[in-house]
Amino acid sequence: MSNVASIQLREITTSHNPRPPVPFLQAALAEEGYEGYKVIDLVHELALSDDPANKAKFVALIEKYEGQAVPDSLVALADSRVKREIQAILLRSFRVKAGDAYVTHYGVVVGERRFIAAAYNHAKHGLPAEIKAEVQDGARLNKDQAFDLAVDENAKRRGVSDYEHGVIFKEYRGRVNPATGKNYSLKEIGEKFGFDYQFVRGRHALAAYLPEADQRRLAAGGRVNITA
Repeated sequence: MSNVASIQLREITTSHNPRPPVPFLQAALAEEGYEGYKVIDLVHELALSDDPANKAKFVALIEKYEGQAVPDSLVALADSRVKREIQAILLRSFRVKAGDAYVTHYGVVVGERRFIAAAYNHAKHGLPAEIKAEVQDGARLNKDQAFDLAVDENAKRRGVSDYEHGVIFKEYRGRVNPATGKNYSLKEIGEKFGFDYQFVRGRHALAAYLPEADQRRLAAGGRVNITA
């Protein structure tokens, strides 16, 4: 059963989102000195830090890459949430061992941009480091199901790019098809999503084989020629 609660941002430690929530910043993290990071990592290292300098660095990165000049900017979203939260995000709970005990952490299923906006408002305005969330128990919603929900929700909100299709298809290549007991083939992925083999093959290659620098460029809205 799900319920809505105020969740501390520090307890939200992962994301099931197949697409980068703030693509321009994600694409620039390596050149900013954060090779291998995701923006959710920056939330924990910078925005939730006790050091005001780290908080300021997070704010500066968001405003540089995801500021008002960017369509549907994260800064505009954060500004709209200063006075009130319009919609709770969706989280999946799971347990992790901390010393001799277990603690509850959460993964974002829907609403990662709102999570990052809350972190921005905490770092910039000193608002509480928490967010309203609908929580689903990880025992009832596994990681694959959470990924599928995130895919469905993203498709409703914004069209899926070729590269984002590739990320989704790469994820499914690593999953076992219950009908065969083996990992999904590209043909089976096409049948599942209603695409032909060449469409799946071309887009899967973007996420599976392109150098990381090219993938970051695509994630930020860059283009590449593909054959199908």
